[in-house]
Amino acid sequence: MIMNFNIRRYKVEGTRKLSNFFWAIFILIGSISFCLIGFLSYFKQFTIMNFISFFPQGIIMIFYGIIGLLFSLYLWLILLWNIGSGFNEFNKSTKQIRLFRWGFPGKSRRINLYFQFSEITGIRLEKTIGFNTIQSLYLQIKNKSEIPLIKLGSISTFALLEKQAADLAKFLNITITI
Repeated sequence: MIMNFNIRRYKVEGTRKLSNFFWAIFILIGSISFCLIGFLSYFKQFTIMNFISFFPQGIIMIFYGIIGLLFSLYLWLILLWNIGSGFNEFNKSTKQIRLFRWGFPGKSRRINLYFQFSEITGIRLEKTIGFNTIQSLYLQIKNKSEIPLIKLGSISTFALLEKQAADLAKFLNITITI
């Protein structure tokens, strides 16, 4: 986070997370294994392959292996491009908010959203407790839409997210809702 008297910039983490690298590697190894076992069942050169017939088990394993390779390729590409990374910039001197994110390659790779301070009605904190706890910070706009600023993956605890929301609300002179 860059802090200035007039400008605050918060970095937003994209897809380059340790868990995403783990899943990309895990799916790549699994799909290569499926393809290898499927192809080896055709040749029946190993003793374990005597238990797997090429039709239909080997063909199905090759099919699932190819699907896994395609999904793994997709994961590696979004990790390479770091989809979703960027920053949130709040500038008091120009009274403007800039939200920048990297998207998929093409004409709209750079995603820039600009808002005036007068368009902002508040900040909302959300904590959804359940199997997959989600903790997020949203910017509320006058036309009743909400723009996500941060998900908790980039900040370690909910208390730090609350502190950042309070600092931001004080900086922008707006309210917080939970």
